[in-house]
Amino acid sequence: MKRYVLAPMAGVSTVEFVAAACEAGMLGSYGAGYLTGEQTEQILKELREAITTSYAINVFVPEDVSADEQNIQRAYATIRKYEERLGLTAQQPFIPTSAYEAQIAAILNDSVPIVSFTFGVPSEEIVKALKAQGKQLIGTATSLEEVWANEVAGMDAIVVQGVEAGGHRGSFLHDAYLPLLEFIEQAKRVTTLPLIAAGGIASRTEVEACLEAGASSVQIGTGFLCATESGASKTHQQSLLESKEGDFVLTKAFSGKEARGIRNTFMEEMKNEALAPYPIQHWLTSRLRKESTAQNNPNYTSMWSGMRGHLAQRGTIPELLKNSYSE
Repeated sequence: MKRYVLAPMAGVSTVEFVAAACEAGMLGSYGAGYLTGEQTEQILKELREAITTSYAINVFVPEDVSADEQNIQRAYATIRKYEERLGLTAQQPFIPTSAYEAQIAAILNDSVPIVSFTFGVPSEEIVKALKAQGKQLIGTATSLEEVWANEVAGMDAIVVQGVEAGGHRGSFLHDAYLPLLEFIEQAKRVTTLPLIAAGGIASRTEVEACLEAGASSVQIGTGFLCATESGASKTHQQSLLESKEGDFVLTKAFSGKEARGIRNTFMEEMKNEALAPYPIQHWLTSRLRKESTAQNNPNYTSMWSGMRGHLAQRGTIPELLKNSYSE
Protein backbone atom coordinates (compact mmCIF):
# COMPACT_ATOMS: atom_id res chain seq x y z
CA MET A 1 0.00 0.00 0.00
CA LYS A 2 1.27 3.48 -0.86
CA ARG A 3 2.12 5.84 1.99
CA TYR A 4 -0.38 8.44 0.76
CA VAL A 5 -3.93 7.74 -0.38
CA LEU A 6 -6.24 10.21 -2.09
CA ALA A 7 -9.59 9.95 -0.30
CA PRO A 8 -12.39 8.65 -2.55
CA MET A 9 -14.65 11.68 -2.42
CA ALA A 10 -17.98 10.93 -4.10
CA GLY A 11 -19.23 13.94 -6.02
CA VAL A 12 -15.75 15.47 -6.20
CA SER A 13 -13.82 12.61 -7.81
CA THR A 14 -12.80 12.89 -11.44
CA VAL A 15 -10.59 10.64 -13.53
CA GLU A 16 -8.14 13.52 -13.93
CA PHE A 17 -7.99 14.06 -10.15
CA VAL A 18 -7.31 10.38 -9.43
CA ALA A 19 -4.78 10.07 -12.26
CA ALA A 20 -2.87 13.13 -11.00
CA ALA A 21 -2.66 11.61 -7.52
CA CYS A 22 -1.32 8.37 -8.96
CA GLU A 23 1.26 10.24 -11.04
CA ALA A 24 2.40 12.01 -7.86
CA GLY A 25 3.09 8.64 -6.21
CA MET A 26 -0.13 8.33 -4.23
CA LEU A 27 -2.81 5.66 -4.39
CA GLY A 28 -5.55 7.49 -6.27
CA SER A 29 -9.05 6.41 -5.33
CA TYR A 30 -12.28 7.27 -7.18
CA GLY A 31 -15.44 7.82 -5.12
CA ALA A 32 -18.19 6.07 -7.11
CA GLY A 33 -20.77 6.02 -4.32
CA TYR A 34 -23.60 7.74 -6.21
CA LEU A 35 -22.97 6.39 -9.71
CA THR A 36 -25.20 4.00 -11.63
CA GLY A 37 -23.86 0.68 -12.86
CA GLU A 38 -23.40 2.10 -16.36
CA GLN A 39 -21.61 5.19 -15.07
CA THR A 40 -19.35 3.00 -12.94
CA GLU A 41 -18.50 0.89 -15.99
CA GLN A 42 -17.59 4.02 -17.97
CA ILE A 43 -15.46 5.47 -15.16
CA LEU A 44 -13.59 2.20 -14.77
CA LYS A 45 -12.82 2.23 -18.50
CA GLU A 46 -11.52 5.80 -18.29
CA LEU A 47 -9.42 5.04 -15.21
CA ARG A 48 -7.93 1.99 -16.92
CA GLU A 49 -6.96 4.07 -19.95
CA ALA A 50 -5.56 7.00 -17.94
CA ILE A 51 -3.56 5.26 -15.19
CA THR A 52 -0.67 2.84 -15.52
CA THR A 53 -0.05 2.30 -11.78
CA SER A 54 -2.27 0.92 -9.04
CA TYR A 55 -5.53 2.73 -8.25
CA ALA A 56 -8.79 2.09 -6.41
CA ILE A 57 -12.52 2.57 -6.74
CA ASN A 58 -14.83 3.09 -3.76
CA VAL A 59 -18.48 2.01 -3.49
CA PHE A 60 -21.14 2.45 -0.82
CA VAL A 61 -22.61 -0.69 0.73
CA PRO A 62 -26.38 -0.05 0.81
CA GLU A 63 -28.13 0.32 4.14
CA ASP A 64 -31.65 -0.80 5.03
CA VAL A 65 -33.82 2.27 4.58
CA SER A 66 -37.51 2.71 5.28
CA ALA A 67 -39.44 5.92 4.70
CA ASP A 68 -43.10 6.26 3.87
CA GLU A 69 -44.34 8.62 1.19
CA GLN A 70 -45.69 11.04 3.78
CA ASN A 71 -42.25 11.38 5.37
CA ILE A 72 -40.64 11.95 1.96
CA GLN A 73 -43.18 14.59 0.94
CA ARG A 74 -42.88 16.37 4.29
CA ALA A 75 -39.09 16.48 3.97
CA TYR A 76 -39.28 17.73 0.40
CA ALA A 77 -41.81 20.43 1.33
CA THR A 78 -39.17 21.89 3.65
CA ILE A 79 -36.47 21.70 0.99
CA ARG A 80 -38.87 23.24 -1.54
CA LYS A 81 -38.77 26.55 0.35
CA TYR A 82 -35.05 26.77 -0.34
CA GLU A 83 -35.46 25.75 -3.97
CA GLU A 84 -37.80 28.72 -4.37
CA ARG A 85 -35.11 31.05 -3.02
CA LEU A 86 -32.95 29.96 -5.95
CA GLY A 87 -35.75 30.28 -8.52
CA LEU A 88 -36.32 26.55 -9.07
CA THR A 89 -39.80 25.47 -10.17
CA ALA A 90 -41.52 22.62 -8.34
CA GLN A 91 -40.62 19.12 -9.51
CA GLN A 92 -41.57 15.72 -8.17
CA PRO A 93 -38.43 14.36 -6.50
CA PHE A 94 -36.77 11.30 -8.05
CA ILE A 95 -35.34 8.69 -5.69
CA PRO A 96 -33.23 6.11 -7.57
CA THR A 97 -32.83 2.56 -6.32
CA SER A 98 -29.46 1.29 -5.15
CA ALA A 99 -26.99 0.56 -7.96
CA TYR A 100 -24.67 -1.43 -5.69
CA GLU A 101 -25.18 -4.81 -7.35
CA ALA A 102 -24.72 -3.29 -10.80
CA GLN A 103 -21.56 -1.55 -9.60
CA ILE A 104 -20.14 -4.80 -8.25
CA ALA A 105 -20.90 -6.46 -11.59
CA ALA A 106 -19.04 -3.67 -13.40
CA ILE A 107 -16.07 -4.05 -11.06
CA LEU A 108 -15.99 -7.81 -11.61
CA ASN A 109 -15.89 -7.18 -15.35
CA ASP A 110 -12.93 -4.82 -15.00
CA SER A 111 -9.27 -5.09 -14.07
CA VAL A 112 -9.38 -2.41 -11.35
CA PRO A 113 -6.86 -3.71 -8.78
CA ILE A 114 -8.23 -2.25 -5.53
CA VAL A 115 -11.82 -1.89 -4.31
CA SER A 116 -12.81 -0.06 -1.13
CA PHE A 117 -16.12 -0.07 0.72
CA THR A 118 -17.91 2.51 2.86
CA PHE A 119 -21.01 2.21 5.11
CA GLY A 120 -20.66 -1.54 5.53
CA VAL A 121 -18.83 -4.68 4.47
CA PRO A 122 -19.56 -6.68 1.32
CA SER A 123 -21.13 -10.13 1.49
CA GLU A 124 -19.03 -13.28 1.65
CA GLU A 125 -20.06 -14.07 -1.92
CA ILE A 126 -18.84 -10.70 -3.22
CA VAL A 127 -15.59 -10.91 -1.26
CA LYS A 128 -14.84 -14.35 -2.71
CA ALA A 129 -15.63 -13.22 -6.24
CA LEU A 130 -13.42 -10.13 -6.01
CA LYS A 131 -10.54 -11.97 -4.35
CA ALA A 132 -10.72 -14.74 -6.95
CA GLN A 133 -9.65 -12.05 -9.43
CA GLY A 134 -6.76 -10.98 -7.22
CA LYS A 135 -8.30 -7.66 -6.23
CA GLN A 136 -7.29 -6.08 -2.92
CA LEU A 137 -10.14 -5.03 -0.66
CA ILE A 138 -10.23 -2.08 1.73
CA GLY A 139 -12.92 -1.53 4.36
CA THR A 140 -13.82 1.50 6.46
CA ALA A 141 -14.30 1.71 10.23
CA THR A 142 -15.16 4.34 12.83
CA SER A 143 -15.15 2.04 15.88
CA LEU A 144 -13.52 -1.15 17.12
CA GLU A 145 -16.72 -3.09 16.34
CA GLU A 146 -16.38 -2.02 12.73
CA VAL A 147 -12.67 -2.84 12.66
CA TRP A 148 -13.54 -6.36 13.74
CA ALA A 149 -16.38 -6.62 11.20
CA ASN A 150 -13.97 -5.67 8.42
CA GLU A 151 -11.43 -8.25 9.52
CA VAL A 152 -14.05 -10.99 9.71
CA ALA A 153 -15.33 -10.02 6.26
CA GLY A 154 -11.89 -10.60 4.75
CA MET A 155 -10.68 -7.07 4.03
CA ASP A 156 -6.98 -6.66 3.22
CA ALA A 157 -6.70 -3.23 4.88
CA ILE A 158 -8.94 -0.89 6.86
CA VAL A 159 -9.42 2.86 6.66
CA VAL A 160 -9.77 4.04 10.27
CA GLN A 161 -11.63 7.35 10.36
CA GLY A 162 -11.28 9.73 13.25
CA VAL A 163 -13.97 12.16 14.32
CA GLU A 164 -12.01 14.91 12.53
CA ALA A 165 -12.96 13.52 9.10
CA GLY A 166 -14.87 15.56 6.55
CA GLY A 167 -18.02 14.50 4.75
CA HIS A 168 -19.72 11.27 5.79
CA ARG A 169 -17.71 9.00 8.03
CA GLY A 170 -18.08 5.38 7.03
CA SER A 171 -19.92 4.17 10.13
CA PHE A 172 -22.35 1.27 9.83
CA LEU A 173 -22.50 -0.45 13.23
CA HIS A 174 -21.39 2.19 15.71
CA ASP A 175 -19.51 5.47 15.37
CA ALA A 176 -17.23 5.82 18.39
CA TYR A 177 -16.39 9.47 17.59
CA LEU A 178 -12.77 8.81 18.50
CA PRO A 179 -9.94 11.26 17.76
CA LEU A 180 -7.84 9.74 14.98
CA LEU A 181 -4.64 9.04 16.92
CA GLU A 182 -6.55 7.40 19.74
CA PHE A 183 -8.49 5.28 17.25
CA ILE A 184 -5.33 4.10 15.49
CA GLU A 185 -3.79 3.04 18.79
CA GLN A 186 -6.93 1.16 19.82
CA ALA A 187 -7.32 -0.51 16.42
CA LYS A 188 -3.73 -1.76 16.50
CA ARG A 189 -4.63 -3.77 19.59
CA VAL A 190 -7.40 -5.72 17.87
CA THR A 191 -6.15 -6.27 14.31
CA THR A 192 -2.92 -6.93 12.44
CA LEU A 193 -4.34 -5.66 9.15
CA PRO A 194 -2.73 -2.55 7.64
CA LEU A 195 -4.46 0.60 8.83
CA ILE A 196 -5.03 3.65 6.64
CA ALA A 197 -5.42 6.71 8.84
CA ALA A 198 -8.08 9.22 7.79
CA GLY A 199 -9.60 12.35 9.26
CA GLY A 200 -8.37 15.93 9.30
CA ILE A 201 -4.78 15.20 8.32
CA ALA A 202 -3.49 18.58 7.20
CA SER A 203 0.27 18.64 7.83
CA ARG A 204 3.50 16.66 7.76
CA THR A 205 3.45 16.60 11.56
CA GLU A 206 0.05 14.88 11.57
CA VAL A 207 1.22 12.38 8.96
CA GLU A 208 4.19 11.43 11.11
CA ALA A 209 2.01 11.17 14.22
CA CYS A 210 -0.35 8.76 12.45
CA LEU A 211 2.50 6.59 11.21
CA GLU A 212 4.13 6.55 14.66
CA ALA A 213 0.78 5.53 16.18
CA GLY A 214 0.73 2.48 13.94
CA ALA A 215 -0.89 3.42 10.65
CA SER A 216 0.64 2.03 7.45
CA SER A 217 -0.72 4.82 5.24
CA VAL A 218 -2.54 8.12 5.50
CA GLN A 219 -5.62 9.09 3.51
CA ILE A 220 -6.03 12.76 2.62
CA GLY A 221 -9.14 14.37 1.21
CA THR A 222 -9.76 17.96 2.27
CA GLY A 223 -6.08 18.83 1.88
CA PHE A 224 -6.36 18.27 -1.88
CA LEU A 225 -9.78 19.81 -2.52
CA CYS A 226 -8.20 23.08 -3.65
CA ALA A 227 -5.65 21.35 -5.87
CA THR A 228 -5.46 22.44 -9.49
CA GLU A 229 -6.59 18.95 -10.53
CA SER A 230 -9.46 18.72 -8.02
CA GLY A 231 -13.03 18.14 -9.12
CA ALA A 232 -14.39 20.34 -6.33
CA SER A 233 -16.51 23.26 -7.52
CA LYS A 234 -15.19 26.83 -7.48
CA THR A 235 -17.78 27.61 -4.81
CA HIS A 236 -16.47 24.80 -2.62
CA GLN A 237 -12.83 25.73 -3.13
CA GLN A 238 -13.34 29.43 -2.51
CA SER A 239 -15.35 28.74 0.64
CA LEU A 240 -12.55 26.52 1.93
CA LEU A 241 -9.88 29.12 1.20
CA GLU A 242 -11.92 31.78 3.02
CA SER A 243 -12.83 29.54 5.98
CA LYS A 244 -11.63 29.92 9.53
CA GLU A 245 -10.97 27.45 12.31
CA GLY A 246 -14.30 26.39 13.79
CA ASP A 247 -16.29 26.81 10.55
CA PHE A 248 -16.66 23.03 10.12
CA VAL A 249 -19.69 21.41 11.71
CA LEU A 250 -21.67 18.17 11.60
CA THR A 251 -25.04 18.14 9.85
CA LYS A 252 -27.67 15.74 8.56
CA ALA A 253 -29.47 18.44 6.56
CA PHE A 254 -28.13 17.60 3.12
CA SER A 255 -28.21 13.80 3.15
CA GLY A 256 -29.96 12.47 6.24
CA LYS A 257 -26.63 11.07 7.48
CA GLU A 258 -24.24 12.97 9.69
CA ALA A 259 -21.44 14.65 7.72
CA ARG A 260 -18.92 17.41 8.42
CA GLY A 261 -18.83 20.46 6.19
CA ILE A 262 -18.47 24.23 6.03
CA ARG A 263 -21.26 25.88 8.01
CA ASN A 264 -23.81 27.67 5.81
CA THR A 265 -27.39 28.98 5.81
CA PHE A 266 -29.07 25.68 4.92
CA MET A 267 -27.27 23.76 7.65
CA GLU A 268 -28.15 26.35 10.28
CA GLU A 269 -31.81 26.78 9.33
CA MET A 270 -32.45 23.03 8.93
CA LYS A 271 -31.28 22.06 12.43
CA ASN A 272 -34.79 21.39 13.76
CA GLU A 273 -36.55 20.39 10.55
CA ALA A 274 -37.86 16.93 9.68
CA LEU A 275 -35.51 15.01 7.39
CA ALA A 276 -35.84 11.91 5.27
CA PRO A 277 -33.35 9.12 6.05
CA TYR A 278 -30.12 8.65 4.11
CA PRO A 279 -29.81 8.39 1.13
CA ILE A 280 -33.32 9.68 0.39
CA GLN A 281 -32.55 13.12 1.83
CA HIS A 282 -29.44 13.20 -0.38
CA TRP A 283 -31.55 12.77 -3.49
CA LEU A 284 -34.21 15.22 -2.26
CA THR A 285 -31.59 17.98 -1.90
CA SER A 286 -29.83 17.12 -5.16
CA ARG A 287 -31.41 19.83 -7.31
CA LEU A 288 -30.96 22.44 -4.59
CA ARG A 289 -27.28 21.66 -4.20
CA LYS A 290 -26.61 21.67 -7.94
CA GLU A 291 -28.43 24.96 -8.49
CA SER A 292 -26.73 26.63 -5.54
CA THR A 293 -23.35 25.61 -6.96
CA ALA A 294 -24.35 26.76 -10.46
CA GLN A 295 -25.23 30.18 -9.04
CA ASN A 296 -21.93 30.28 -7.13
CA ASN A 297 -24.00 30.55 -3.96
CA PRO A 298 -22.41 28.71 -1.03
CA ASN A 299 -25.49 28.84 1.20
CA TYR A 300 -27.53 25.88 -0.10
CA THR A 301 -24.98 23.30 -1.17
CA SER A 302 -22.92 20.75 0.73
CA MET A 303 -19.25 21.67 0.97
CA TRP A 304 -17.70 18.78 2.86
CA SER A 305 -14.52 19.38 4.77
CA GLY A 306 -12.47 17.88 7.54
CA MET A 307 -12.01 19.71 10.83
CA ARG A 308 -8.87 21.46 9.57
CA GLY A 309 -10.22 22.65 6.25
CA HIS A 310 -9.09 26.20 6.97
CA LEU A 311 -5.54 25.00 6.28
CA ALA A 312 -6.36 24.03 2.67
CA GLN A 313 -4.16 25.65 0.03
CA ARG A 314 -4.02 26.06 -3.73
CA GLY A 315 -1.42 24.22 -5.80
CA THR A 316 -0.95 21.12 -7.90
CA ILE A 317 -1.14 17.74 -6.19
CA PRO A 318 2.67 17.27 -6.41
CA GLU A 319 3.19 20.73 -4.90
CA LEU A 320 0.73 20.17 -2.06
CA LEU A 321 2.10 16.71 -1.35
CA LYS A 322 5.66 18.04 -1.14
CA ASN A 323 4.95 21.29 0.71
CA SER A 324 2.33 20.10 3.19
CA TYR A 325 2.80 16.37 3.73
CA SER A 326 6.01 14.73 2.60
CA GLU A 327 9.59 15.21 3.71
